[in-house]
Amino acid sequence: MKPEHGPDHWAHAQRGRTATHALRMGSIAGVEIDLDWSLLIVFALITLALSAGVLPQWHADWGQTKVLLTAIAAATLFVASILLHELAHAVVGQRFGVRISRITLFVFGGMARMEGEPKTWRAEFWMALAGPVASLALGLLFLSLAGMIAGPIEFNPEQPAAGLARLGPIATVLIWLGPVNIVLGLFNLVPGFPLDGGRVLRALLWGLTGDLTRSTMLAASVGQAFGWMLMAMG
Repeated sequence: MKPEHGPDHWAHAQRGRTATHALRMGSIAGVEIDLDWSLLIVFALITLALSAGVLPQWHADWGQTKVLLTAIAAATLFVASILLHELAHAVVGQRFGVRISRITLFVFGGMARMEGEPKTWRAEFWMALAGPVASLALGLLFLSLAGMIAGPIEFNPEQPAAGLARLGPIATVLIWLGPVNIVLGLFNLVPGFPLDGGRVLRALLWGLTGDLTRSTMLAASVGQAFGWMLMAMG
């Protein structure tokens, strides 16, 4: 999930609970979409980071209004990218007979409410893989669109922001969203439970051993080791 969002929580459903602090946004592909109010923290942080740091460095000639509107657009599309990540889990899960009734986006990313668990390791595998693949695909799509709009960008190692200065608002948003989504997808592929990569690992172990409980314990151990490694690096 994630650069600013922590692990993805699609399989840890809040069974029997109702989001009491969420804004109901309607439904997509039969899945209800809720936005938790804590998501405003992420939205505000991204908008502030872009409007106060990144965009003024890239576009010193832009006015404050243009910078702020571009930052808001980037933050909005980032939230939409997280939603598409979660919807990928949901759509693939439904194809394997796993009913997903609701997706809630909150400060740490997204959480899908499942009505039951995947019945086979293949269902678990493809459900877990769908989210990171969607993020990677979005990242490549955004970069491709930025290239189509702006054309080739020449980077000067001594002045890395100089090549970005001539980009318009749309290309700027796309050139920012592309790497962010790619990093999001790659981070979720780390084989540490409960990240998507950890669920991919659990699915593969489940397929090899035929024992879901043992596979879960092994995948959780890898996730704990990864957590300790992050703490040590910190």
